[in-house]
Amino acid sequence: MNDQSYAAALRESLATREEKKPCCRRSYAAGLAGEPPPDFACAGDAGCYLRGVFVRCGSMTNPDKGYYLSLRPGAQLEAAARLLDDAGLPPGRTVRRGVPLLYYRDSGKIEDFLALVGQSKHALELMDKKITRALRNNANRLANAETANYDRAATASAEQVNAIKLLIKHKEFKRLSPELAESAALRLRHPELDLASLAELHEKRVSKSGLNHRMEKLLEMAKKYQ
Repeated sequence: MNDQSYAAALRESLATREEKKPCCRRSYAAGLAGEPPPDFACAGDAGCYLRGVFVRCGSMTNPDKGYYLSLRPGAQLEAAARLLDDAGLPPGRTVRRGVPLLYYRDSGKIEDFLALVGQSKHALELMDKKITRALRNNANRLANAETANYDRAATASAEQVNAIKLLIKHKEFKRLSPELAESAALRLRHPELDLASLAELHEKRVSKSGLNHRMEKLLEMAKKYQ
């Protein structure tokens, strides 16, 4: 659903909401007509007035694409801004194509605004989509990190194998200590393993950092033949 269709569906949903209290109906009608806020008689009147304002001149981006909600109250801009300030939701202000407007880009404030104007369903949907997006982004970051780690491990393994082959070619392998020789032989047999997995194959226990030190020593020894 594009942004215009999403905003239209949201306005329609708000417009069909029925209020039981006469004062709430009066406040909603004033906001819808672009009139100043009437004297509020109950705690829900401010939200009803702002609901009318949104139905008349509000817009919202489809949360699947991003977070943005705006109001263009015209002559009642300052009145709407004061009500939002009083509700603990001070809006941003800007001018677009010569028209002053109030807006929110923060998803949390958009959720609170929707709840204030009686659209808790959309507020919960927005929260759910935000959580889903965060989980998806986190999964992608983890997948990318795992791929990067695998690439680094594969590159390091290839360098180690090449260094060991150079040592063998130049008859240096026989001069290695038993520990270095064991690590070098295991690396040649298991180039696909990371250091932690390779360390577990040693007859005598060696830590990952200890094995890394051995590999660095082999690389250093092979430098003179490169």
